[in-house]
Amino acid sequence: MLSQRSIGIILDDVIKDIDFEKKVLEKLKECSKFSLIIFKVILFHYNIPAKEIKMFVKRNTENLFNINVDITKQYKKRVFFMIRPLYNPFDDYRYLYVGNILDGLDQYIDLMRGIKQRENRRKIY
Repeated sequence: MLSQRSIGIILDDVIKDIDFEKKVLEKLKECSKFSLIIFKVILFHYNIPAKEIKMFVKRNTENLFNINVDITKQYKKRVFFMIRPLYNPFDDYRYLYVGNILDGLDQYIDLMRGIKQRENRRKIY
């Protein structure tokens, strides 16, 4: 999965309230513009009932489709950039941000800008 610039987020932390959910999805759309190659979001969940996940998908179908989202319980999926709270035991990532989801998405954008600058410098030489 190194050919993807995937972001892993815990869905349990996104579904807290609808306003926060919308902010996260808008920020993910912004992140997708900075990805240099294939962009994907993996939303991991612990104990969210299937009905609640279906409601989340129904509310956000268009946004989820546009940003290439995978919702899963399989924590062994490798991600490029993982955003997690302190208590999450996820261990298969290239980059990790521990803390708030929105701040983590800002860090992803900064990382992508840095990678793009580095690749542009390589093209010059």
